[in-house]
Amino acid sequence: MHTAVNALRRRMPFLKSRGSRTILAALAAQLDDVLSEVRTIIERSGHLDGDSAIEAGDQGIADYKRLRELVGTVDEIRRAQRSVYAETGDMGVLASLYREGHDQFRGVRSEPLPADVMAVVKGGRRDVRFLLYMAESGRAWLPVDVEELTDEARDAEDVGSPDDGRNPFWQRETTVPEPSAPRRSRI
Repeated sequence: MHTAVNALRRRMPFLKSRGSRTILAALAAQLDDVLSEVRTIIERSGHLDGDSAIEAGDQGIADYKRLRELVGTVDEIRRAQRSVYAETGDMGVLASLYREGHDQFRGVRSEPLPADVMAVVKGGRRDVRFLLYMAESGRAWLPVDVEELTDEARDAEDVGSPDDGRNPFWQRETTVPEPSAPRRSRI
């Protein structure tokens, strides 16, 4: 899966000129494949963590290793997703949507995400537990265009971007002191 994502990244400039929707649809299909594999592992070995994988024996260890690999694959897919969004959307709006998890899960406004999942969404590292939640919640998604993403999160706050005048961190007034009177030199 990493190879497919890396190949997609190398072709990104060409693909962007052909349409971001196509790229995002391919990424969404890859994410669906990953989550399907995770569900298969859950059916076979249950909810694994390091300890339970060891207790389960060779198959549990192999499945846990595979889950850890799939976390990396999801990271690559999400990086590629955000790269496409960055080329097609307003970063002020996107930053707000990312912070609330709208780009990763459906229905965030109507049904808030669990606290441990939100901690990852807000900047933590994805891990196996996060991946298991993604697979089982039925809420994980990858919107195929920015419009679909913003429609899902209609009432999300726009935090603004540096050039649009809405971001309070970029609207700082600086007072420039009056210059002092010129000095006369004694030469």
